[in-house]
Amino acid sequence: MSNSFQNFIVGLLANSRSNTTPNYIKSTGFMKHFVSTIALVLFFVGINSTATAQITNLRFSNEAATYVPITGTSLVSGASAVGAPSAVTNIGFTFKFQGVDYTQFSVNAAGLLKLGSVVVTNENANSAITTTNTPKIYALWNAFYTGNVASGGGVTYTLSGSAPNRVLTVQWKVGLAVNVATTTNFQVLLYETSNKIEFLYGAAPALTSASVGLGGIDAANDYLSVFTQNGVITNSINFNTNTVIPGAGAGMKYTFTPTAALTTSPACLTDVPNLWMKADAGVNYTRTLLNVPGANRTASSVYTQNTNYTAAGSTLAGYGWIPSMAEGANSTPASGVAIGSITLDLGSVKAVDGVATLGSSAANYFASDFTVKVSSDNVTWTTLGMFAGNEINTELHYADFDAPVTCRYVRVIPGGFLTYRAMRLDVYTKTASALPANNTKVSVWEDLSGNNWDASQPTTLAKQPTFLTNQFNFNPALNFPVATSLLDIPDYDVAWRYTVKTTTLGGIPELIPSSTAFIHTGITGPQVIAETISYPVAPTATQQNVAESYLATKYGITLTHDYLAGDGTTKVFDLTANAAYVNNIFGIGRADCQGLQQRQSKSVNTDGLITIGNNNIIDFTNGNTSAAGNNIATNNSYLLLGDN
Repeated sequence: MSNSFQNFIVGLLANSRSNTTPNYIKSTGFMKHFVSTIALVLFFVGINSTATAQITNLRFSNEAATYVPITGTSLVSGASAVGAPSAVTNIGFTFKFQGVDYTQFSVNAAGLLKLGSVVVTNENANSAITTTNTPKIYALWNAFYTGNVASGGGVTYTLSGSAPNRVLTVQWKVGLAVNVATTTNFQVLLYETSNKIEFLYGAAPALTSASVGLGGIDAANDYLSVFTQNGVITNSINFNTNTVIPGAGAGMKYTFTPTAALTTSPACLTDVPNLWMKADAGVNYTRTLLNVPGANRTASSVYTQNTNYTAAGSTLAGYGWIPSMAEGANSTPASGVAIGSITLDLGSVKAVDGVATLGSSAANYFASDFTVKVSSDNVTWTTLGMFAGNEINTELHYADFDAPVTCRYVRVIPGGFLTYRAMRLDVYTKTASALPANNTKVSVWEDLSGNNWDASQPTTLAKQPTFLTNQFNFNPALNFPVATSLLDIPDYDVAWRYTVKTTTLGGIPELIPSSTAFIHTGITGPQVIAETISYPVAPTATQQNVAESYLATKYGITLTHDYLAGDGTTKVFDLTANAAYVNNIFGIGRADCQGLQQRQSKSVNTDGLITIGNNNIIDFTNGNTSAAGNNIATNNSYLLLGDN
C-alpha cells in the first residue's frame, strides 16, 4: 500500500468530525462503508468497574478481639441434633464470593455456612476438601449440637447497618453433646460491598478435631484452611484436626479481606480475572534483594536430625532451614505444637516489597505457600496473609506484598510443603522501569489481577523468553522460541481462560478461549504470547463477548459476533447492521476501565489492507506503546472498520 494512501486514512480519522470529505474518495463499496462507519461507531459511553472477591485474592489476618454476643432471629433452635440444618434464608444484600453473587445462605449446627439457594445438609464430619456443601464458610466446623434452650443454645442471625454497608452476623452457641449447656461460641460476619469475611471467637474449651476456613465451588482443589495453633493459612493442606480454639478462649478475630480491586478489567462491569498478564504491562519491574545476613536470622525451632538446616543457613545461597521434625515434616502437627517460624531482622526499619524463596539446596524439599507477619519492634506483629511459594526447590520465586511494607522484622511461617517445610529466603525492594528493549530477556511477567500469580524464571537465563516490542497489531508480546522456554507459575487452578498467542513468531495471533478446568503451572514454548486472562468461573455470554471484544480490538482480530464495549450493552461494531462488511474487522479505541489505548491498528489477517492511526501518527518501530502525540483524547471512544 502506498504511503499516500496510508496518510489519507490517518488524515480521515483525524478529521472525522469535519464536514469536508477529501475529493479523492473512490465510490467503492468498501470506501463508502468506511466513511459511514465513522459516524456509526465513534461515540462516548459511560462505563464503571466493580469490586470482586475470590478465594484466590483474599488476604488473611488475625488479631485479639472482644467477643460480643448477638440476640437475633433463630436459624437452628436449641437442643437440636448434631449438624441440624436451617432453612435457606436471605442474606439481605448481594455478597460476592469467588466471583459469584449470592443473596441466600443456610447453616447447620456443626458450624457450616453454605452460600446459595440449595439448603445445607447435616454434614458434621469436618474436612476442607469435601464437596458436599459448597461454597462453604466455616469459622469452626466440628460435630456440634446446638446447646440446650436454657443456656441460650442455637444458631441465630442479625442484619445490621444500611446499604451499601450492611453486615450479616451469624452466631453459633453449641456443644459436643446433645441437650447440654452451651460450651462453644463463635460468629461469621459477611460485609456488603467490601465482601469481607470475619470470624469472631468467644469462650470455648479445647476442641476435639475441628476445621476453620473457606471452600469454593470446587472445594477439593479450591479452599483455604487455617491451622489455629498459630494462625497459619494454606490452600494445600487440610487442617482438619485443630484442637485449639483461636485466641485460646480469650477472644480472637480472623479476617479474610479481598485485595484491592483492579482499576481496570477486560469486562468492566463484571469480575476481574484471577490471572491477567499482558505484554504491555507487568514486565517492567526490577527487584533488588536485601541479602539479610545469616546472623540476622532466628528460628523458633530447627530440624536437629540434620544440623545443616539452621536459621543461618536460610540465605538464598545457603543450605536451607527446616523447623523441628514435629513441625517441619507433619502436615498437621500434634495438639499444642505450633508450626515453626523464621524471622529476618533487617537491621533497621525499611520499606520492603516482598519475599523471595527457594527450597533446600540439597533435595527437592520446599514450602509451597507461607504466611508472612511483619513488625517494627519484634513485639507487635501484623499478618500480611498467605503467599505462594515454590513448586521446585531450585527455582527462585518472588512473592509480592500488596503494597510496600515498612518494618524491621519479617517473619515467615511455612504452610503447604513437599516432604519437608524447607526454605531459603530473602526480602526485596521493587521498582518500576521502562518496558524492555526489543529482544531483551524477561525473567518475570507480572500477574495484574492482584493474586500474585506472577510467571517467573529468574534463575535460568537460557529458559527466559524475549520481549518483542512490536509484534501483534503494534502491541508487544513475549517470545518463547523453543520447548525449554519457560516462565513458571506456582500451581494455580484455572477455570476459564483466554489467550492471544501464535505458535510461530510471524504467525497470525489467535484468540483462544478454553472452558476446560486445568492446573496451569507455567508458560512454555514454542509460541508467542501477547496476553492471557483467566477467570475463576465460566463467564456469562455477555461477559465473554466483552472480554473477546477487548482482545479483538487490541490485537486486530476479527470476531463472528458483535463487538461490545466494557459496559456490556453498547455495541462498538454491529455485525447485523453491517452484514456486508464483516471481514478483516479492526480499529482503534480507548476504554480506561479496560486499560485499552489502541492508538493505531491494522487487521492481522493476511488480506488486511488498511493501517490507521490517531492524529496522523503510525509508529512502525515502537508500535502502540509509543504515546508520542497519538493518544486518543476521550475515554470510551472507538473507531472500528470492516470490509466486504
